[in-house]
Amino acid sequence: MTAEELISDQIIPLKCGDLCDAAISFMHDAKVVEMPVVESGKLLGYLHISKAEKTQNKTVGQVMENKLLFIPANTHLFDITRIMYDTNSTTIAVCDDQQNYIGAVSLADLLKAYSKNTANSLPGAIITLEMFPRDYSLTEIARISESNDFKITGLFIRNIENNKLEVSLKLNSVEIKTVLHTFERYKYNIKSVHQLSEVADNLNQRLDWLIKYINT
Repeated sequence: MTAEELISDQIIPLKCGDLCDAAISFMHDAKVVEMPVVESGKLLGYLHISKAEKTQNKTVGQVMENKLLFIPANTHLFDITRIMYDTNSTTIAVCDDQQNYIGAVSLADLLKAYSKNTANSLPGAIITLEMFPRDYSLTEIARISESNDFKITGLFIRNIENNKLEVSLKLNSVEIKTVLHTFERYKYNIKSVHQLSEVADNLNQRLDWLIKYINT
């Protein structure tokens, strides 16, 4: 999934001459806290609702942040997530290489796209392993899983304290006793196990809450 497919039809960009008071209403309508500012089809920057609320009688052009942050239309979902995280953005503009504005992607739209991902919606279990980077081998982890007739349908890796990796595997079944025993036999440290059937409803509730919180 690319940025072009994630463009929100709710985000209408602000103009420099718009009053901050009106911009606040536009953001509430679009359910975002940050909006791009565009003039003559070109991205000029962004306005955050917190800044607008402090300067309601001024124009957007007077208080906006001159941040020329944008992504090409063919940017992949994973790259959009990384860029928004690295830049602490909740809305990001989509432009061509001439800085011509095409649309915008919100963090809420990004989360919805993840929630609809086929791998995330498939039944199964999540096993989280903890290890040092030198011990990580996707080939071996996949071999252990497949030797027990399981398929890895999702993988998430993050750095944690003590220079370790946390590796979360999404498997295609909830009956995972055999593969757990095999991981233990190969001296893997199993940090946690989650049955999707037990957490799916709670996860959806948390996702809905997070989207509402972001848009507050």
